[in-house]
Amino acid sequence: MERGSSGSNPKNYKDLVEKGYKAYCGAVTSSENVKNKYLNLYVSDDPDGRKSSLNKDKIDPVISVTPIKVPLVTLDELLKKYDLLDVDFISIDVEGHELEVIDTLPVLTNIKLLLIEDWGLNTQLHKTLKCMGYKRVRRTGYNSWYVPKNSTFPLSPFGAWQLFFKLNIRAPFRNFRKKRRVLN
Repeated sequence: MERGSSGSNPKNYKDLVEKGYKAYCGAVTSSENVKNKYLNLYVSDDPDGRKSSLNKDKIDPVISVTPIKVPLVTLDELLKKYDLLDVDFISIDVEGHELEVIDTLPVLTNIKLLLIEDWGLNTQLHKTLKCMGYKRVRRTGYNSWYVPKNSTFPLSPFGAWQLFFKLNIRAPFRNFRKKRRVLN
């Protein structure tokens, strides 16, 4: 993690630290899981570090990986460590563990834009963020964009229609198809 950037790839973490950036390489997790203190992050040998995971079984077996022992922290602990009370952007892509991470989101932090990969299938995540004072303003791909309820976010009439369509018309059909696949 760096102030003012999109984050850090595990493979160039040491380079960032040597250049003087405040960087963090670890796994953000729930308050319960953080008790384990460390976990292996399996970093793919893909040039850009993509396809890395905490679960080795989720990585294509033809891709070679290098395990790196990483510390576990909650989102609250991470933001406090770097004294980040005003955050422009946080992206959360934790493969189905979004609620666990969101539960550790500090209330006092001002996050201007929160991007969460959620596939639009779980309404509990949206309800939780709404109760925490956020509103969903956009869907792109598998990601929901959230901003504080009292902030303004430019959204065209087409953008508003698109958001309504994805959440109220398309999502129920996707949920139905997903449930049907599980039954077959």
